[in-house]
Amino acid sequence: MSLITLHSQWYILLCVIASFIITYYLYRKDKKSEGISKNIKLTMFILRFLSVTLISILLLGIFIKSISKNIKKPIIIFAQDNSESLKKQIDSNYVIQQRKFLEKLSKNYDVKKYTYGENVKTGFRLTFNEKETDISQAVSEINNIYFNENVGALILSSDGIYNKGKNPVYETDKVKFPIYTIALGDTTINKDIAIQNVKHNEIVFLNNTFTIETTISATKLKGKESNLNVFSNKKLLYSEKIFINSDNFFKKINLEIKAEKAGIMPINIVVKAVNDEKNIYNNSKQIVVEVTDLKQKVLILANSPHPDISAVKNSLEINQNLEIEFFLINDFKKNINEYNLIILHQIPSKTFGATDLLTKISTQKIPVLFILGRQSDLDKFNNLRAGLVIERGSGTFDEVNGYLNKDFDLFKSADNIERVATQAPPLISPFGNYKLSALSQVFLNAKIKNLETGRPLILFSSFGSNPNNKTAIIAGEGLWRWRMFDFKTNNNHYSFDELINKTAQYLTLKELKERFIVKTPKIINE
Repeated sequence: MSLITLHSQWYILLCVIASFIITYYLYRKDKKSEGISKNIKLTMFILRFLSVTLISILLLGIFIKSISKNIKKPIIIFAQDNSESLKKQIDSNYVIQQRKFLEKLSKNYDVKKYTYGENVKTGFRLTFNEKETDISQAVSEINNIYFNENVGALILSSDGIYNKGKNPVYETDKVKFPIYTIALGDTTINKDIAIQNVKHNEIVFLNNTFTIETTISATKLKGKESNLNVFSNKKLLYSEKIFINSDNFFKKINLEIKAEKAGIMPINIVVKAVNDEKNIYNNSKQIVVEVTDLKQKVLILANSPHPDISAVKNSLEINQNLEIEFFLINDFKKNINEYNLIILHQIPSKTFGATDLLTKISTQKIPVLFILGRQSDLDKFNNLRAGLVIERGSGTFDEVNGYLNKDFDLFKSADNIERVATQAPPLISPFGNYKLSALSQVFLNAKIKNLETGRPLILFSSFGSNPNNKTAIIAGEGLWRWRMFDFKTNNNHYSFDELINKTAQYLTLKELKERFIVKTPKIINE
């Protein structure tokens, strides 16, 4: 303990001298103290002197400096993975060695114990029965708890398998203290064939054929063969032999399945186990598809007769879940609320603005497909805020083909559609400066001869700023040529028909409007 002043310590001596002088002059000729004994006068003198001295010294800014020393052990945090994937990897010997290791650390460190899996928990209650592993959450929570503590290290004991949360690597970058890992499990690569991934639509229409993309992988099984089978309620829907031609085998298979019954359709995808395969749990996957039999009414309105109308109508009619009606705009007298999708061929046009009709479509939030061409009134179209504005210069038209936008992800297109769009006779598209709204997604971009322009040819967007008010725009006429070219080169209309039907299916897909929505997966993966 020591005294500290804001000024030189010589000022303390001056304070003592000044206090003595002041006190002396106060008591030297004090008439009020006459008759008082000398001892009392001396006592009063001393008290006055000490008081003035103490007050003057305190005015100098006196502090008492006290230093205490408290030694804390550095903190070592040990976090143990408690997920089910470790149940067969950890034995009693590991638990014994772990206990000895932590006891040894406790001599020099303050050891904090945690388990993690679905959640982070203090202490060690090792059950190895948690269904999820979120390593990033464990690192984040521990970092928040011990942010300003003297942490020596975080030790993560895990097999490194996580099925929830972010990649732990990105979370560890935020941690200031060292992280060490104890790798558990067997690193030996065993013979294995597995279903790696399955992609499918959640909703399909009755009697439609839909695609399930399945990815098969195999390790250390070169020269072997297996079978891929697809079942629904124990009924075999699809079967294919799998020939494994390498030790690191990988193959994508598109399964064509027909929706034959309305309702929930459970589908089991199974790849047959190969001899000596240790892990057979990844040989099957189950998915659920909802089959709906609700017919969708589609209205085609045209400014005038055109072969594009027949091409689009014929493509849609192969879908038994669509009911198609066609009218010229001057002849249409029905209520548009009856329809689930409206296709407008070159409307608004230079001869028919259809302002009232377009206002009703926008107000009622009816999905609409615009097909633009030489009869279209682009000024009126631009005012609709349909996701695309075409600022025209000379009022001319370009002959354009299309090429796929690789970032498009609203639906999967037919494999041949890019060849059709690239090689078929071109569409007649308005020349100008194309501007997209923020909600627009381009499916095909325009190509003039061999020049990729980057301007949209087929895109999906919405009326105004409401993403639930869906629109699609084909910025060109001449679709009938594409359908004929598809038949000429492939002997069928499959690619073109799929493009038109998937466009209609996306536009007519209903979005829930309720304010309170609870979404639950049909299958919960452990």
